[in-house]
Amino acid sequence: MALSRSGCYSAGHLSSKRQSVGLLFVPRAVGVVLLLMVPALTTCITPSGEARTCASEITTASSLVDKVKEQNGKSKVVVYSKTYCPYCARVRGLFKELNVDAKFFELDEMADGQDVQDALYDLSGSRTVPQVFVEGTYIGGADDTHSKYRSGELKKIFSDAGVSANL
Repeated sequence: MALSRSGCYSAGHLSSKRQSVGLLFVPRAVGVVLLLMVPALTTCITPSGEARTCASEITTASSLVDKVKEQNGKSKVVVYSKTYCPYCARVRGLFKELNVDAKFFELDEMADGQDVQDALYDLSGSRTVPQVFVEGTYIGGADDTHSKYRSGELKKIFSDAGVSANL
């Protein structure tokens, strides 16, 4: 089971509903590792002791996927990113250089960011960020986007979608 940096994990695999769960760890020096899962927790404690909202409500997986699809349709270019991710910074820099009007969603700054990332997996098959969508179609992450740029494929994708860019 993979954990986000904050110690919150979306347990969508536990039931048909995605539920936020809180995880409590006891250091191995104690001799045991305790994992406490509390369904529908709305506040989680980060490893640094900071409290943050994990989810405001229980959301069904399909409705969250639908919400992500809806967001993808509101802008021609949508990027799901994290502020501390160097790969995300590469895509952000490329799009800035190309003067692409892209909508960035910083998952690490969103209360339901981990749940959104889980929904993105359902759409793209990828668990990593960045995730780049053009007109609602997943085109890849940082390496894919840069590869498409170098090959000229990104120019065609943007042209077909009516995205203006300095290509």
